[in-house]
Amino acid sequence: MHIGVLGVNFRSAPFSLRERITMACSSAESLLPPQHVLVLTCNRAEIYFSSPDGLGELHATLLAPLRRLLGEGFEHALYSLFAEDCLAHLVQVVAGLDSLVVGESQIRRQVKEAYEKAASRRNLPAVLHFLFQKALKLGKGVRSQFPDIRGDLSMEGSVSLLLKSHLEDRGSLLLVGNSEMNRLISYHLARKGGYEITLVTREPSSWSGAGRALSRGELSRWHHYDAVIAATRDQGYLITESASHPITTRLLIDLSVPRVIDPQLKMLPTLSLYHIEEVAHLRQAVSEEAHRRLEEAKAGARLAACRYEQLWQTRHLRLSASS
Repeated sequence: MHIGVLGVNFRSAPFSLRERITMACSSAESLLPPQHVLVLTCNRAEIYFSSPDGLGELHATLLAPLRRLLGEGFEHALYSLFAEDCLAHLVQVVAGLDSLVVGESQIRRQVKEAYEKAASRRNLPAVLHFLFQKALKLGKGVRSQFPDIRGDLSMEGSVSLLLKSHLEDRGSLLLVGNSEMNRLISYHLARKGGYEITLVTREPSSWSGAGRALSRGELSRWHHYDAVIAATRDQGYLITESASHPITTRLLIDLSVPRVIDPQLKMLPTLSLYHIEEVAHLRQAVSEEAHRRLEEAKAGARLAACRYEQLWQTRHLRLSASS
């Protein structure tokens, strides 16, 4: 299979570098060759690509615009996988086995949306369609076979622990961004009770989570809320310090990549600020049995990828012989 992936994730790079690479990939997408699919999530930036004429040359072509945007000091954080290894990796990603919060469910939708977006804009080669369609199918199958790999605490559970430690399970919350993560958080906190939940978004009528939804103008009042949770794809800092108003907010949680809450706010003695990686590390350690199940699931994903790689090779040989 003439496929490969060039990427970075939470294991290969610290958050600050991963944030820069994610922004560079987003900016450089229009400069990349057409035979690619760009997958950007909170914890990874990956470019899946294909070329029958040589993956090495295309790999170098993909790196060129990133070098122009980032300069030096980032390539050590990148990983590259090819052929069967690439397929096995994507299956594990779709299944949530390669996530910071193991077993999280949002990643499959994010990968599917990235693939569908690329397919609608470009004439992708058949092998990339095969890669994503099979990975989405296999990843879903792995999740159904190993329903207990999620671990002891989800991202929304980690957020809930932070809120409890700072607000004692009560107070006013401002959620920024009509995202799936914010919907999960809002439902989780609504079940607990004790919180007054407000979301700000460009289209308040589209909000389907718990609590009320207001327009983006409410952002100017963020300092009146006890806690702010941002999970949005916006660019630039939406929450910044201003000398014109006192800040009563005690907790800021930024689940966005790139960040939308100014990191300088962490310097204020009355505020606590956490970004997504710090929140995820708060979850409880998985048990020995859960770890065994995770490794078993990864082995299953690799075996399935091997079978489908052989299927592709057989199909390709048959088509070549018939032509």
